[in-house]
Order: sequence, then C-alpha cells, then structure tokens
Amino acid sequence: MSPASSRLLEVENLTVRFGSADPVRHLSFSVDRGETVAVVGESGSGKSLSALALMRLLPRNAEVPNGRITFEGTDLLKLSDRDIRKVRGREIAMIFQEPMTSLNPVATIGNQIAEVLRLHEKLSRKEARARAIELLNLVKIPDAEKRVDDFPHQLSGGQRQRVMIAIAVACKPKLLIADEPTTALDATIQAQILELLDELRRKLSMGLLLITHDLGVVSRWSDRVVVMYHGDKLEELPTSELFSPDRHPYTRGLAQASIRLEDGVHYTSRTLSEIRVVRDADGQNDYQIRQPVPRDLPPVANDDEPILQVDGLSVTYRTRNRENRALDKATLTLAKGETLGIVGESGSGKSTLSKAIMRLVNAESGSIRFQGQDITSLGPNQLQPVRRDLQMIFQDPFGSLNPRKSIRDILEAPLIVHGVRDAAERRQRIAQTFDHVRLPLSAAERYPHEFSGGQRQRIGIARALILKPSLVICDEPVSALDVSIQAQILNLLVDLKRDLGLSYLFISHDLAVVQYISDRVIVMKDSRIIEESDHKTIWRQPKTDYTRALIAAAAGGETRNRALAS
Repeated sequence: MSPASSRLLEVENLTVRFGSADPVRHLSFSVDRGETVAVVGESGSGKSLSALALMRLLPRNAEVPNGRITFEGTDLLKLSDRDIRKVRGREIAMIFQEPMTSLNPVATIGNQIAEVLRLHEKLSRKEARARAIELLNLVKIPDAEKRVDDFPHQLSGGQRQRVMIAIAVACKPKLLIADEPTTALDATIQAQILELLDELRRKLSMGLLLITHDLGVVSRWSDRVVVMYHGDKLEELPTSELFSPDRHPYTRGLAQASIRLEDGVHYTSRTLSEIRVVRDADGQNDYQIRQPVPRDLPPVANDDEPILQVDGLSVTYRTRNRENRALDKATLTLAKGETLGIVGESGSGKSTLSKAIMRLVNAESGSIRFQGQDITSLGPNQLQPVRRDLQMIFQDPFGSLNPRKSIRDILEAPLIVHGVRDAAERRQRIAQTFDHVRLPLSAAERYPHEFSGGQRQRIGIARALILKPSLVICDEPVSALDVSIQAQILNLLVDLKRDLGLSYLFISHDLAVVQYISDRVIVMKDSRIIEESDHKTIWRQPKTDYTRALIAAAAGGETRNRALAS
C-alpha cells in the first residue's frame, strides 16, 4: 500500500444507479501520483460509467446512492457545480472514447483547444492560438500551423483522437482519465501517444487512469490493473501478474482471448478462445473458457482469375482552397477465398481505397476489375447488380445503422432494392442470416440502441451478408470491440469465409488482428502501397523502414527486437 502522501485519488464503495439498476456496484480502487492504473472489462462492465462518475458527468437520470470519490483530500461528490467546474479540465481531465461526437463540428480544432486554455490559464487569444499549435505538434498532427484552422470533419479518425488528447493535456492536469485513448490509432501513433502520456505522467507526477480493452497496451503501460465484469470489480492485481495462470477465471479468459503480435497466431493454426459466462444453480456467475473446434479450411484459389484487380487507382479530394491526393496509384489483386489485410497509419489511404473499390468515391485514374468486369466507370443502374456481390462492414456499427428502423427493416431494405419481392423469401433469408451470425431471430424486432457493441457488429455483418456477396470489405470491424467480443467476431468471420466461400479485404490498424486473419498483407503510407507480402514473411522479414517501425511499435519481446534488427 502506498503512503497516504502519494495518494491522488481514492474511490470507495462507489455505486451508480439508474432507476432500479446498478450498473456499477461497490467499486473501490485508488490511483497514486505518478502511477498508471488500467481498468479492463468488456462492454457493459461499468468502466466508462465509473470514469464519468469521477468527472461528475453522469447523465441526469443517474444517481450515486453511496460511495466516496476523494481527490487530493476532497470528496468530489460533495462539491457544488461551480466548484467541480474549476476542477474539470484543470485538475482532472478526460480523453473521451468517441472524438467525432466529443468535438464541436462547427468550431475549428484550434479554437476548441484555445477555449480550454483561455478558460483555465487566462491566456490572450493570440497566446492561446500559439499554445494550441504547440499542443498539435506535441500529439504529432502534421502541418499543425495549417491544420489548426481545420474542422473535425476534415481530419481522419486517428487525427481527431489526437486533438482530444491535446485538449485533455492542455492544462497539465494532475489526474488524466483516458477512455480508450488509442482505439482509432495505428501502431506507431499509438506508441507515440502512450509514450507522450507516460512522459507527462513522469514529468508532472500525474496520475493516469487508463480504460482500455487492449491487453497489450495494459501489459506495457500500466502499473496495476482493475478487472471489471457487469458492474463488479472481480480483482485488482499488479500488471506483471496479468497473464499468470492463477488469476480469476474471467481474467484468464481475457488473457487467452487476446492476440499479440509476438505470439504469431494465425487462423489456419488455431481458433481464438471465447469467454462464456453462465449462471449456476446458486445464481452465481460461472466463467467458462471455450476453445472452438479447429476448422477444415479449403486452400486459397491462387490459380483462378482474381476476384478483384485494382490497377493504378488514384483519388483526389478537392475543396475550395486545397487538393488532397488521398490515394496514389494503388495496385493490388485478391484471389477467390483469400483475405488481404491492409495496414497503415490514419490518413494513409486505407479507407479511401475501400470506398473507391465500392465506388462510393470516384477514381481520378486507374481501373477496378471485379469478377472479371471493369466497374471503374459504371453508372448507378449498372452498379446495382455489382453491389449485390460486393458488400462492406463499416467501422462504426451504431453510426451505420438507422436508429429509427428495426433490425428486420434494416435487413429487408437491401433485399427489396435488389428485387426480392416475396415476403416469405425475405423472412427466410433474414432467418438464415441471423443463424450465420449467431443471433436469435427474436432480435429482428428490436432497434440498434437495444444491443451491445458486439451484437451491433454482428448485425452489421448480417446486413453485409444478406445479399450473399462474394467479396466483403471489412473496415476496422473489430477496432472498437473488447477482447472477448473481438475473439468471437474474428472466429465468426473465419467460419463465414469457410461456409460461404467469401473473400475479404480486411482493413485494420491492429497488426495482431491482421496477422491472425490475413493470407497476404499490404502496407500503406502517404496514400501509396509501399509493401506487400504473405502473412508469414511480412512480420519476419519486412522490407521497408516504415513496416519495421510499425512492427516494433506494436510488438514486444523477440518480435520487436527482430523488426528493429532487420
């Protein structure tokens, strides 16, 4: 136990209540000055609610019936609204999980950083702008002097997350709460951001409360770990013991479901462990670790005509004052039954490539051949039958599902558009698709907000599969999911590939996920494809300095050393 003089935050017996439900129950933990404490657990475990309670930012219909939150000797729950506003942003700051919804869409990023500085530091407008540019440079936003006047929609997802971090550290807080701060970031930027947070922690003796589902991040950057499940703290342990076999069964399950680049796991060698929690006869949770049966997978059909050929594809985005070459002469092929992984930093052109292949943006030059047909210049009517065979799973399942439609309506819409007029046939196709993604048919009558993140992603997969496509583009399909749910979705994608004969274009910033699910991998940087190799060679013998840097940033142990040495 640390001496009282070093204690920065003490949470004692905290309960958060919504009506008759307690999503956080009797939670206790502490954070010392200069210490990093990680909170892990799946969606719905109470991690983010606990963080919002610390900031006094709970929704109005929530209450805290008991507990204490003591920060530097003061119970934050007893402060007036005026006094807690003086603490927020200056003494305690928070990096929120969803930067697009946390940033003001009608204010420049520079003004949003300056607002915090002018409120708490009493800087002039000119001084606040200069400091905002310094902070943008600190979090590695390129051309900070120009980008300071950009709006959030003009930045990539990873860049928006870096702006949120700049706002949070602007006033050098004593306690920083980071709620999934690196979820949208690629390996190199993730390492830079975590190194930055760690440097600030050491320089300022700042406490850091790190909420994350990435056990690799936890093992490398935290001192202690709090494990939560459905509102309860299951255990608290030193990070060095996280992967030891004598932990709580749920903690062991998280460790076994997690994939790390240094483990070298591939879908052809084994399935990922899944956690199942069931109630026993006494009403207590029974935590079971399930290893799905290994699959018999057909070989990739490399001798056949490729299902997809992209040759010299370029895309330029134009605004009134600027041109941005988002994709520069991209060339790739994808075989039938193959999974091609695409990695690269935010803004490297990954998503633009997928949108161009889907014909959601127009190519400036180059060609796209899908199933032997040139689709580069097809009009809307000609594209409709093509899109039956070419579908996409989007990064944000909640944002891509219509909140006013039931799941049945969402899945029926593409069937109706593509000429399935018979209601009985539509019902049968929906039932088959629900069976494929392992959701109960009763879920069809519910709405998107009634599902967890993992369930919404299954619905996103169901919508992509409802038309029985041959190629599915997966744009960060597991980036926002917890370790246990991520394992289930990756196992599901591999099973669907086998059962339905699918090909995947799999885009992700998580190198361990790409290593697991891909047959080949391409690396993108600055809108170009700079390297391509099979799933074994690219990790062992990378050709470019950038790929070596990516691997070194994402890996630990021998894999990191090998990447640096090569």
